[in-house]
Amino acid sequence: MTRIDLSNYRKSGIKVFSGAGLGSDLRDTLKLDVKDNEAEKITIVIPKDTWDLTPSFFQGLFTKSITKLGKDKFYEKYEFEADDSIINTIKDKYVPNILAKNNALTIGRK
Repeated sequence: MTRIDLSNYRKSGIKVFSGAGLGSDLRDTLKLDVKDNEAEKITIVIPKDTWDLTPSFFQGLFTKSITKLGKDKFYEKYEFEADDSIINTIKDKYVPNILAKNNALTIGRK
């Protein structure tokens, strides 16, 4: 299992992961497009002192993975280590919103 500690990818003193561009850049740095095709599971460690992980950052980092893998396989592949409030936000808001947007964009294209 691979562990990715997001504290290694933030500037000193920063408590918020924000911005789709930052999320997308980190996705490229971490080579998640390649990792999505590999069998190995990944644990994403969100530092305990993180105040927020914004929807735009999460979308930049994981939209491609979620739309490619689907919800169930995404959760099989990616595990999150963080405060419960952040994990609940990811599961209750961020992932469903990405799936809803993807479904809305594909309606009528079949």
